[in-house]
Amino acid sequence: MNKSSLVAFAATIGLSVPAGWRALGADIPSDGPKLRPPLQHAQIDGADVAMQLDRGAILAGNTISATLVATADRAHDVTVKVTALEDEGYGEERVALPPRQVGKRTLKLHAAPGGGAPVVATFAIAKASPGSAGWYYLTASGPKKDDRSASAGFAVYGANQLAIAMDAPDKVAPMGPFVVAVHVKNTTKQPLASVQAQLGGKLGDPGLGSTPQIYTSGAFEIENVDDLTRDGDDDSEQPLAPGAERTLLFRVVPHDIEADELTVIAEVTGTVRDANGEWKASFRAADVHTFVRPPADGETKSVASE
Repeated sequence: MNKSSLVAFAATIGLSVPAGWRALGADIPSDGPKLRPPLQHAQIDGADVAMQLDRGAILAGNTISATLVATADRAHDVTVKVTALEDEGYGEERVALPPRQVGKRTLKLHAAPGGGAPVVATFAIAKASPGSAGWYYLTASGPKKDDRSASAGFAVYGANQLAIAMDAPDKVAPMGPFVVAVHVKNTTKQPLASVQAQLGGKLGDPGLGSTPQIYTSGAFEIENVDDLTRDGDDDSEQPLAPGAERTLLFRVVPHDIEADELTVIAEVTGTVRDANGEWKASFRAADVHTFVRPPADGETKSVASE
C-alpha cells in the first residue's frame, strides 16, 4: 500500500492519529490483567490447589501476584511452595537451559470442602533494559514426591524504545470485523530500514527463540491490511527516519461476532542495517489494548470483569 492510498484508507474508516503519544507501555499495566493465563491446578498433600495469576503481561520493575485456594474433602493445612522462574531459553545444539529462580515463597493454605481461604503470593520483578522482553512463570509445588505441581507463565517487558500507540475508529462496530491502527514513531537517532509489527491475542513461551511469542487468540484472527490490498508495497519494509511516524493497519476478525471485549497485543521491531544491508541493531516496543464493542441497537451488553 503506498502512502497516498494509506491516507485514503485511513480516512475511509475514520481513524484518528493521536496528536500526542501515550506514555510508553501505558496500556500494559492497565490491560495486562486481560491476558492472564487460565486457572492452573496442582495436587498437593491430598488437596486440589488452584492458582490464578492477576495478569499475563507486566512492565519490568513491577509486581505479579498469584492467588491460591486449596480444596479437599477433609479439612487440613497444606504447605505450598510458590517459585518465580525466568525462562533462560536454549543453549548450544538447542538444549534447553535451566530456568533462573527469581523468587520463592512458602505458604500455608487451609484446605477445606468448597475451598479454603485464598492466599496471595506477590513477587517483585527486577527492572530490565529498554526493549527487552522475557518469559517468566510461577510454579506451585508440594514437598512430597507424589505431589503434582502447577505452572502459569507471563511476559515481562522493558521500557519501549520506540513510541507506540494502538487505536481503532472512533466507533468500533457492535458486530463483525474492524480495523486497528498501530502508530509507530522512530524516537531513536538512527534511521530504521524497516518496521515490522506483529499482533495477536495470546502470549506464550519463547520456544526456541528468546522473547515471548504472540499467538492468535481463540476469540479472533488478525489480518495485515497490506496483505489484503495485494498491491505489492509493504509499508513495514519502508525506511523510517528519526522522528518520523508511520501507521500500520490490521483487520481484527472476531470468531464470536458479538464479543464484548477483544484484547490485542502488538509488538513492533525496528531494524537498523549497515551500508552493506547487514543487520546492525533492533529496537522494540510493545502495547496491549482492550477494544470494547458497543451494544447493537436494542441490545444491552455487560463488559466482562477482570
